[in-house]
Amino acid sequence: MKRRCARRVADELVGVAQDGGQSRYRNAAPEGPRSGATPRDTGWYSVGTWCCWGADRSSQHWIDCSALRAGRSAALVVRGEPGVGKTALLEYAVERAARCRVVRASGLESEIELTFGALHQLCAGLLARRNALPEPQADALAIAFGLKVGTPPDRLFVGLAVLGLVSKDGARRMAAAPSKVTGCARLAGQLVPARLVRRRNGHTVRMSVAMIGRWVAAVAGGLLVLTAWASVVVTLIVARPVGNWLTRWVDRLVNGAFRLATSRMADYTRRDRILAGQAAAILLTQLAAWLGVSFVGYWLLLWPLVTGGLGQAFSAAGSSLFTLGYSEPAGAAPAAVVFAAASTGLVIIALQIAYLPTLYAAFNRRETEVALLNARAGIPSWGPELLARTNYALGSGVSTLDTLPELYSRWERWAADVAESHTAYLPLVRFRSPRPMSSWITALLAVLDSAALFLALSPTAAPVVPARLCLRSGFLCFNQIARAMGIEVPDEADGSDPVGRISLSYPDFLHAVERMREVDFPIERDPAEAWPDFAGWRVNYERAAYAVAAAVDAVPALWSGPRRGEGTAIAPIRPAPGRPPR
Repeated sequence: MKRRCARRVADELVGVAQDGGQSRYRNAAPEGPRSGATPRDTGWYSVGTWCCWGADRSSQHWIDCSALRAGRSAALVVRGEPGVGKTALLEYAVERAARCRVVRASGLESEIELTFGALHQLCAGLLARRNALPEPQADALAIAFGLKVGTPPDRLFVGLAVLGLVSKDGARRMAAAPSKVTGCARLAGQLVPARLVRRRNGHTVRMSVAMIGRWVAAVAGGLLVLTAWASVVVTLIVARPVGNWLTRWVDRLVNGAFRLATSRMADYTRRDRILAGQAAAILLTQLAAWLGVSFVGYWLLLWPLVTGGLGQAFSAAGSSLFTLGYSEPAGAAPAAVVFAAASTGLVIIALQIAYLPTLYAAFNRRETEVALLNARAGIPSWGPELLARTNYALGSGVSTLDTLPELYSRWERWAADVAESHTAYLPLVRFRSPRPMSSWITALLAVLDSAALFLALSPTAAPVVPARLCLRSGFLCFNQIARAMGIEVPDEADGSDPVGRISLSYPDFLHAVERMREVDFPIERDPAEAWPDFAGWRVNYERAAYAVAAAVDAVPALWSGPRRGEGTAIAPIRPAPGRPPR
């Protein structure tokens, strides 16, 4: 009875496969104890297990043969107690499948933990066609079956490979896969994802939305890598101020954090102690941003290329970028991305290390002249104090005004050097002087104010050419640095009404004249007459100088503009008299 019923059901199954889905028992009611059972509707075929094993109506199985006629695959699960004829049914079906490729797989409950175990049996006869598959799929299948060493493959790629093997073989003949499952055993063939749809006409595979998303993410990752490289090149290699959103974002982020930390501190000395670390924070954050953006970029690039999903891509990107070397890629494409990531990490760190000596060399050149000026202009520096001390010669009684032409020529070159270095390497602007009350911004402003005062009050005694050249160079320096920092300043000042366009007041100007008269400075013109000329010089550089000083929170020296805190301006510290005058 069992063998006869197996033959009947197997004839039905094989006949459907060989006759293009046209069954010889179409819409026929089965014979036997359940002869009263009728098909559900047209296109459904009853293969009741009662004819094999005498089961009740609840164990009746149905197969959709309309799917076979439409060229789609189908599955029939035969369940039952041991000895009821499952094996006989499958073996007879195999005997009748003369025009089909037969692949087998079997499993026991104790083999549940064997990954891809049943799938290995199912594909054993098809592995010869593995080399015809795309490389990621072939590698995933080879690793899953122990033919190649590598990281555990992604189930998506294993499923793609199995579909590819079956479809390539099925292009010439149909495939039937009888499988015997005992107890709770699960076929590894069930790992084939339903998200992949095989189109019979054209033999093409349409990737799932998830796979398309991976490649879209990979494109985004490539753009992130290019962004990081562009920022590194324009910041560390290109010797000119080139705008880059990543470096500007880092500068604004760190500057905002330090502004927040010092927003409630009215005392400048307290703010200066905290702001002293701002430049170092910018350099470290900049390096972290480059490495972080590169890491995310390579992570997304590796996602569709590795078999372990996002986790494996994360591990491979981190291992390669930071040259840890604990993750080994499988395949040519992921290996190329890993090598690129490793070289990126090394080059970025090497360029940053080489970048530091350049920064500190420019910083030392800048601060050397600032330190020399402090003896003449006081701490913090002030233009009228520079003229007064130069004429007074620190109490020697001998005027040294004849040294001012050399001073102005030296600061003309200094301003050009600072403009070139601080716009090309913008973090230099945030480097503060070693002494708390000293600043390169107020020092340059003091030199420019002294040249403007000398030209306005003593036009015949002033070194006209060196003073004018120094004023022009200082104005360009402030303007270029302000633009590099994103501060809008005019190219040239409007000289139609200079007195009304500067922030400095006439009483402040008179205070400076009084300080110069205390040391008998040679003043040739009346202050009221000299005031418009002085304003005409100062209107060129005041706006840019005030903006840069406020942006970096330089020491609030006299005539240097407002600051973040509400404190008053700090006058130069004058030494006590060493001995009484003769």
